[in-house]
Order: sequence, then structure tokens, then C-alpha cells
Amino acid sequence: MVSNLSYFSLQKPLQKYSRLKKMGLPSRYRLFFRAFKEQKAIIIFWLGFPRKEGDKNDCYQVFTEKVKNGDFPENLDELLAECDVNESE
Repeated sequence: MVSNLSYFSLQKPLQKYSRLKKMGLPSRYRLFFRAFKEQKAIIIFWLGFPRKEGDKNDCYQVFTEKVKNGDFPENLDELLAECDVNESE
């Protein structure tokens, strides 16, 4: 078990997001997520493949573009509304 949270952290401009690698994932896959501390929630945003540094289809490049394009809402309430989540389910 990893006890150092910086292991999951991403650098600017993705500092709000984290990623998981290895830990049961196939090689070269990355799971991108965001933790909302106040709401005690972790939201998985995207499973990226392949990881090929320098390639235009590298999962970090693609995820960065998704963030820059505003594909992911900034707060949990907006995210849940966009996902059309119904709490009674």
C-alpha cells in the first residue's frame, strides 16, 4: 500500500487531479481521478492508454487536453448534475 499521497499527484496544469498506475492495472495504463476532500468522495474521470511519452496520443497529453477543454466539471455538484445521478437509486 502506498502511504505517500504525492505518489498519485499530477503536476500543473493538472494539480487538481491524480493518477494511479500499476497497482493492478495493466502495464502502460493510467487511471485519472480527483479526490473531493470536503465531500469525502473520489471520482474516476478516465482510464488512459497508451502511455507513450512524446506521442500525441499519450494518455497524459489526451487527459491534459480534456482538462483544458473543460470536459470535466470543476466541482462535485456540477459533476453529479452533468452525470444525471439520482441519489434515490
